[in-house]
Amino acid sequence: MNAATREVYVHCGFTVAAAAAIFDDQGIDSLPKLRILTDLEVENLCKVIRRLGGSVQNPIEGHAMLLRAKNNLKLAAYWLCQQDKVARVVTPAQVLLDTMRAVRAKRDADAAYKNPITADFPVINDKDWPKTNELIVRFLGTCLGETKILLAYVIRETVGLPEGNDPLNQYAGRAKEMIRCALHDSKAFELDRKKVWEMFSKMTKEADCWTYVKPAQRTQDGRAAFHMLFDHYLGANNVNNIALEADFTLAKGH
Repeated sequence: MNAATREVYVHCGFTVAAAAAIFDDQGIDSLPKLRILTDLEVENLCKVIRRLGGSVQNPIEGHAMLLRAKNNLKLAAYWLCQQDKVARVVTPAQVLLDTMRAVRAKRDADAAYKNPITADFPVINDKDWPKTNELIVRFLGTCLGETKILLAYVIRETVGLPEGNDPLNQYAGRAKEMIRCALHDSKAFELDRKKVWEMFSKMTKEADCWTYVKPAQRTQDGRAAFHMLFDHYLGANNVNNIALEADFTLAKGH
C-alpha cells in the first residue's frame, strides 16, 4: 500500500525523486493524509519540494516539477475528499488521472457557489402539496451544505447507506450519489440539518402549514420539519383523512 501511494504522486506528474520527497520527507505517505490537504497546503508543499533545503554543509537540492503535477495533486486531494463524503473505501490503484479530472467542474462550481437569498426560496403553494414538495426537494438539490454536500441529502427518505460498496455507475451523476450516500452521523450533518431548518422556517413561517413545522423549532431540525410537514399533507394520515371525507360526502349524498 505504501509503495502504491508513492506511485500516485508519479501518476500526478511528479518525478520519482519528487514523489519520494513528498512521501518520505514530508510524510504524506497515505491516502488519508493526502485527502485532507487544501489547495493552499498543496501549493506550500510543492514550494517546499521545489526549493533548495538542508544546511550550508549539507545542501539538499530541490526538485523540478510541472505545473500539471501540482494541479493534479490538488484534484487528487479533492477527489479523495469527495469519496470520503460518500463513505467509499479507495485504494491507490483507483486514483487515476481521468477519474480525478472528472471532478474538476464540480470543484470549480463549489468554489464559485454563493448561498441562496430568501427571494430564491420556493413559495409554499397550499393548493398543490405534491408540487410544493417537488420544488423544495429540487431546491435543496442545488444548495451546498457545510462541507459542499448538496442539502437534499438531509431530507432523503432513507437514513442508512446502501449495503456494501455499491457500484459507482449506479447513480446518474456525482450529485445523485452524494445525496444518497452522504453520512447522517457526522458533525457536518448536524450543521446541515440546522441550515435546512433555517431555510424551511423562512419558507413556512407566514403560512398556515407552520403549525406542522413548528414542533422542530426547538431542535432546529430541518429534516424533522420537512418530514412532519409532508407526512401531514402527503402521508398515510392525509390519505386516510381524504378517504374519510370522501365517504362522508358520499353518505350525505344518499
